[in-house]
Amino acid sequence: MKRSGPNILSLVTFFATNLLRAVRDSVAYAVSFLPRWLSWVLSRCQTVAGEKPSHVPERSALRLDTKVYASDDDDTAGDGLDLVDILASRQRFRLRRDRLCEHSEYFRALFRSRMQENEERTVDLTSVPCEILEPILDFVHDGRLVLLTPDIVCECIETANYLVMPGFLKECGAYARGILDRRNCWSFLEFAESIACEEALAAAYSYLSSNFLELGNIGKRLPPEKVEKIRRLRTEGARHLCVLKKECTVPAHLANGSGRCIYHLSVRADGDEASRGGRFWDAGGTQTNAFGDGAAAAGDGGGRSSRAWLRRSELPFASDKWNFSTAVLDNYLYIIGGHRHCRGGSSRSEFRSLAYRYNPLTDTWAEVACMRKRRRRFSLAVARGFLFALGGWYLDALTSPDARTHVYSAVERYDPASDTWTFVSSLPFTDFTFSMTMTHDVPLVATLRDDVYAIGNIARTGEKLLLRYEVARDRWSEVLPTLTRAAVDLPALYCMVAAERLYVLGCNNASSVLLSFSPQEGRWSRPALLPKLCLVGQGAAVVAGADGSGGPTAIAMPAPEQNCAVVLELETGAVQLLPELPFPPSHEAIFTLHFPA
Repeated sequence: MKRSGPNILSLVTFFATNLLRAVRDSVAYAVSFLPRWLSWVLSRCQTVAGEKPSHVPERSALRLDTKVYASDDDDTAGDGLDLVDILASRQRFRLRRDRLCEHSEYFRALFRSRMQENEERTVDLTSVPCEILEPILDFVHDGRLVLLTPDIVCECIETANYLVMPGFLKECGAYARGILDRRNCWSFLEFAESIACEEALAAAYSYLSSNFLELGNIGKRLPPEKVEKIRRLRTEGARHLCVLKKECTVPAHLANGSGRCIYHLSVRADGDEASRGGRFWDAGGTQTNAFGDGAAAAGDGGGRSSRAWLRRSELPFASDKWNFSTAVLDNYLYIIGGHRHCRGGSSRSEFRSLAYRYNPLTDTWAEVACMRKRRRRFSLAVARGFLFALGGWYLDALTSPDARTHVYSAVERYDPASDTWTFVSSLPFTDFTFSMTMTHDVPLVATLRDDVYAIGNIARTGEKLLLRYEVARDRWSEVLPTLTRAAVDLPALYCMVAAERLYVLGCNNASSVLLSFSPQEGRWSRPALLPKLCLVGQGAAVVAGADGSGGPTAIAMPAPEQNCAVVLELETGAVQLLPELPFPPSHEAIFTLHFPA
């Protein structure tokens, strides 16, 4: 018994302690619950008295302001009019059920179900502010955005995306494109991605693509696959053939500024090959075949087409004399060279270097970095996202080039992302020199499979030397075999373009000559003799079809004697004369740009 005494005492102490703890916890819980219980009792008393607590959402239709959507074509008798009440915060909207179903997948599924909202013809959207829901329902009623403002556009898009309203989202996307800028475009893109709204994403990407370089280095903010998508979007607009004067001393008859503008001509597909009779470029004008027989283009009544070049944008500098070369990269036009500048009120003038970038999607110009060498009559090539400047001679030279004029061997590379020029490997001019003429840029250049090719005359032998620049390795090499005078008499070169092969266009005293070269096979084709044409300026490869999906199939070049530009089909040798140029031709640049649809 003496041993059990302490055990009994400890057991009694344990039970007493736990009992006191349980009582304490119960009292604390009751005290904490008392305010909530009193609040519930008070709310019940207010309900009995006919008043609702302030924190309870108002659902009584009698206490809500009502906006009724009605029009002249509605059934005013009432029996044939199927109206629905939409309850938003602080307001009720009443409109026709069929219009809700027409614009919204959400309402269509709701009203086809057996849910309570379908039976009561009342939809509770009290979680949506009335100022957000009202523009949406206004659009449902009359198809117009009335109350949409920049400060609520994201909330409206989010609500309409939840309600599955593609028509309203499309209009919101068009509205968003007009209010996006460099400050809010990134946050809008994040918002569009967070709600997975296709229309909002399309608006964000449309703005980013239209201002690809103006927004800085987009690659630092977005992954490579999204950057590539933005690049592709820049070429989804309508494709146009463009022309501008690349070299000019403005005469009196051009004082109206016609020679200082970019002009364009739309490109349209012309059906299949059989129906168009060999014509791939629906731009009007006259077509001749390789034998020189004239054929009136369809719809021109036997003469020139009534279609004309349209003025697009004016050059961004004021001068009466300039010389530059052009290149198109990511649907941006670059004009790089120099222009004559008069010093103050004096009669002395000097040539200043210039470089500009034109964005056809926004119709704006921006000044960019000038080349490190002061060149004129040089060539520009585009490869791997860079521009390469080759050849040319000193910008300030007052004399015309002749057989003793040497081209620059230095080659410069331009990076659009950083707006900088750097020197790369020079042309391998060691024991030979290129000769030059007034009628073209030497060396002529083209890009094929990310390699840059340049061709020119060797002054000593008259051979045509082809050089290849491997951009990835920064290395020049000679491409053999050379084109000798025994193979073809080709004293003058007009241009070189790349498709599946390299195509070279030139002339001799008797005819124009077209031939091609395959770097993989290392073989020149047999020369094709074409009608004699005088071609001057900077040509370009053009693509068949309005969407440009057919691959480069022709060469476009200015033809001063015809006062127009011509398009020469590579496979058939057919020549099409385009509509008359808006200014007397001398040295022009031909290129293609995509404009907004």
